[in-house]
Amino acid sequence: MKQYTQFFIVIASVFSLLSLTSCSTLPSKIERPTITLAGIEPLNMTLFEQTYRLKLRVQNPNDFDLPLEAMNYVVELNDSQFGQGVSRQSVTIPAYGSAIIETEVISNLFSLFKRLQDFSKQGSRGMNYRLFGNIKIGHWGNKIPFDYNGEIDLDPTH
Repeated sequence: MKQYTQFFIVIASVFSLLSLTSCSTLPSKIERPTITLAGIEPLNMTLFEQTYRLKLRVQNPNDFDLPLEAMNYVVELNDSQFGQGVSRQSVTIPAYGSAIIETEVISNLFSLFKRLQDFSKQGSRGMNYRLFGNIKIGHWGNKIPFDYNGEIDLDPTH
């Protein structure tokens, strides 16, 4: 019986040590990465839906690597929803570094025509955009929301 008790104490000690070690690798605070639109290009156009390739720049303001596992997002143009997408692309964003992630966004025909109509009425040389959603960070299981506003310059002379 004494042998089983000692074995149990050793096993319990090992599990306690492992759990303390794994907890110490978790960062106490994760600063939100900045996610901006770095490019967009049409991929597939059908009567009912369009697919675009998005290039997203992810900047990591933390002093540790961020293992990005998945994301979901919505793209708005001039305050109206343009499209949405998801990605399961795994990429590690280095500490104080950045990376480009290529993913797809899906839009419908009505949304595309509405954005073009709004743009022609405004007569402006650019479009405001908003990119928002959530990213899942690796083995920590954290979901981090993001929300970024920017402008797309459509004037070829700039």
